[in-house]
Amino acid sequence: MVGKHTRRSFHLMVGATLTIGTLVIGTLLTSSLTGGKSLWAILGWLAAGIIVTFFYLRWQLRSQEESPEAIKARLSQLEFELRSQVQSRSYGARRHLIEAPLKELHLDITPRVGWVRDPRLADPIPEKSADIVAAFAASKGRLLIVGEPGSGKTMAAYSLIEHLDETEADERIPLLVNLSAWEDQDNLEAFLVDYLCSSVGYGVRQRAVANAFISSYRYTLILDGLDEIPVGLRKDFSERLDEFVGGLPREVGVVVTCRTQEYKQLLDAHPTGLGLVQAVEVLPLSSQQLDSALAELAKRDKNWELLLSERPLMTHQRVRHLLGNPLFLNLVVVGRLRPRQLLECDNEEELQDLVIERYVDHTLSDQSQYVAADARRYLTWIAGFLNGVEVSSFGPKTSDSTAFDLADLTPPDPPMRYRLFEALGTGLVFALYVELASSLLLHSLRPRDGLVLLLEAPLPFALSENSPSTHLGE
Repeated sequence: MVGKHTRRSFHLMVGATLTIGTLVIGTLLTSSLTGGKSLWAILGWLAAGIIVTFFYLRWQLRSQEESPEAIKARLSQLEFELRSQVQSRSYGARRHLIEAPLKELHLDITPRVGWVRDPRLADPIPEKSADIVAAFAASKGRLLIVGEPGSGKTMAAYSLIEHLDETEADERIPLLVNLSAWEDQDNLEAFLVDYLCSSVGYGVRQRAVANAFISSYRYTLILDGLDEIPVGLRKDFSERLDEFVGGLPREVGVVVTCRTQEYKQLLDAHPTGLGLVQAVEVLPLSSQQLDSALAELAKRDKNWELLLSERPLMTHQRVRHLLGNPLFLNLVVVGRLRPRQLLECDNEEELQDLVIERYVDHTLSDQSQYVAADARRYLTWIAGFLNGVEVSSFGPKTSDSTAFDLADLTPPDPPMRYRLFEALGTGLVFALYVELASSLLLHSLRPRDGLVLLLEAPLPFALSENSPSTHLGE
């Protein structure tokens, strides 16, 4: 409430200042035109009048845009735009993320008791095989999804978004938010408004409209990637999230995804866990699920039949264990790897390196605008940063986190319109300064003998016999 009153008072003060400034500058400009002022003075006040009038009109326009009626009209349009963007970013993009001939797989989940602390859980889900929609319903709309890297946490969230978009379309929007954008705001509401307005978020132009949408509670929050928040900020985020969830109406759902290991680390620092109702973990693909996917691949290449059933050989078990991760299964297909190439690897690390290497090669072959060596170096640096590597490619004494922060702090070039106003303002100030200096100089010299007359007189008069200079020595 105090913040709203402060903003309103500041808004009124700006309006009063611009109104009075417009009247004063108009009066001074009229005086300059009728009082025989120099051309510099006239141009200076004219420029000042243009600038102040521009900001006055802009202030009026902004006042109209931030009126309750305008915000309400814009809010309904924003909800439609947000729904469209969420669809295209989540389940609408799913078919582009799964490489043919693979199909979307049903991911098994299992509950993790004691990982969250809200006592309202009334209908626990079965130990296994319950889908994400059932888990969300059992959690009273307050769900934590954990899993290993590449296990399908985000895909599970996309499936839930699709379900919510179909069943709650008239009531609220499933709002997908990437938590890597968290910057330790004072509260979660401020973060959500910042995210809506940012280029990495949804690009909402009017902050007042974004704030009105967050205050309307016409959404279900899907907060993806708690593990992507820097380690030092995760505890603060969990506290801000708990405060936010505690004040939400019961019908507003909140879903958070996080890697299993990172959430365990958060539990060490925040033992009570997040203030949600249910926690579930996405499990690796079962043997039957993996065989189903391999059978689809075998329709194109019979060699995949080598991995169709489990064999006692260590190499086959190692490959099947890796392919039980949905992400690596997809990368193998994208990289056009053959089963025998996978079976030739001696250990799991070599197997993972092969899959990632082939995926990067295939991806870079479609990105001709990048130099392959540079692209690899950048990707390696980004991967190292995300994995918390302490030694940076920028130098042995600089951590990747420091280098990343310094690069992020470099301000962008201001837009062209601001540079034009800066140049206009600088010219105005310079012109007024020159006019003021010349006026003061002439005023200070005017009482002294005939020197001013000498300075102001035309050159022929200054050199004539009757000029005041001929009598200065008398």
